[in-house]
Amino acid sequence: EPGATLRFNSLVGLFIGTATNRGALMAVGTPSAPITFTTNNAVPAAGQWEGIYFDDASAGLMSLLDNCVVEYAGQTNLGDVRFDNSSGTVRNSTLRNSSSRGIYGTLAAFPTIQNNTFSGNTDFDVYMSGASNAQVTGNTFPSGALVDTAAGTHAVTGNTFTNYHTAPRNLRVGAHAGDGIETNVFNGTGPNSRIEVLGETLSADATWSDAGVPYAMLGDVVIANVPYYITSKIVQKLMTADNPPRTAVLLVQKEVAQRIAAEPGDMSILAVSAQVYAEAT
Repeated sequence: EPGATLRFNSLVGLFIGTATNRGALMAVGTPSAPITFTTNNAVPAAGQWEGIYFDDASAGLMSLLDNCVVEYAGQTNLGDVRFDNSSGTVRNSTLRNSSSRGIYGTLAAFPTIQNNTFSGNTDFDVYMSGASNAQVTGNTFPSGALVDTAAGTHAVTGNTFTNYHTAPRNLRVGAHAGDGIETNVFNGTGPNSRIEVLGETLSADATWSDAGVPYAMLGDVVIANVPYYITSKIVQKLMTADNPPRTAVLLVQKEVAQRIAAEPGDMSILAVSAQVYAEAT
């Protein structure tokens, strides 16, 4: 119920679902009376208990942390809250003082992470490992968010990143998540500020708008079925990226491909701009 406090000893956590039994957690507090999950140590410190763990047998559609505080965890499970091939919603909550991540997802985790406040976490505030469909929106991140695999349909939009000048805490997403990334706010930027983009094949229309910090391409991006009217913009974005891909394969109209690969004497502005930065074949 709202206002409840649950305290955990060392090497103890709250586990939802097991290999053989399904389960769900509904923890709904209020802004004035949040539900608190914390250490039982009289002198609180990061990593003093294991955290909340949603196993792959948890009932994700029924699992909800709303107006909660989860703090001082991270022992063994590498986060205040961990999703292991599972889903669930964490919203309007505070996740702080973890000895590792605020929220950690593994093995195709796909949680909804919405309107939360993170602080004092030793590692990333949100870290998704493996193909992920996580939806991350409206949060405040002083320690960044990272997805380590491009696969999935994850999206990171409408968040506020503070102190965004430390290279190890740059936002990292798959290339498909570049569409809408400009809805995030990046405060406190510096020379090391980047949006790190993992390489993958894109097969749907997308617009990468100016987000206020450069995109750093960490792998090859393959774009299929590029509409004629946005080919020039996509080529420009790829070629002038802060860390451009080694190879970009674009499926375009035959006439556009011939223009891009044209030789001296027949070169258009598109061909010149593309070939200044790359070899077009």
